[in-house]
Amino acid sequence: MHEALISYFTGEKQGGLWFLGTGIVALAIGGWVCRHPAWYRAILYPLLIVGMIQAGAGLVLQLRTNSQAARLEKQLFENPAEYKAGELSRLEKTMLGFRVFKVCWLLMIAAGVFLAYRSPAESPRLAVGIGLIAQGAAMLVLDLFAESRAQIYAEAIREMG
Repeated sequence: MHEALISYFTGEKQGGLWFLGTGIVALAIGGWVCRHPAWYRAILYPLLIVGMIQAGAGLVLQLRTNSQAARLEKQLFENPAEYKAGELSRLEKTMLGFRVFKVCWLLMIAAGVFLAYRSPAESPRLAVGIGLIAQGAAMLVLDLFAESRAQIYAEAIREMG
């Protein structure tokens, strides 16, 4: 079980770097877009809003993961039953969050496709649609990897003695 714990939290730190990097790239693209035609600058709304969420989530994962893993590692050795109950409860909430966010990201992509499809060329709605598609897809991919890590970790906990 110790290996599963370490593997999960190592993955969380790596995932945090992906979130942080994706957010920084989105914010940098936002800065670059400012020099483009006015209609295209509307892409800034999804880029900057979701980019801040991405960067913030990545930063939180980087700052809290080591201490969280150390606390749980100690608990695993001192009180395995409490560790199992607490982590399974936490992971149930986490998995529910992934299901909710998956719907949100899919709706974001669908809204972006709708806007892009229904907008005339060189319109702010087209730019917003493109941004929604890009950011929704990025968040969906990042969360699918995180969800997979959480499922593997939860299964290892369930199999504990």
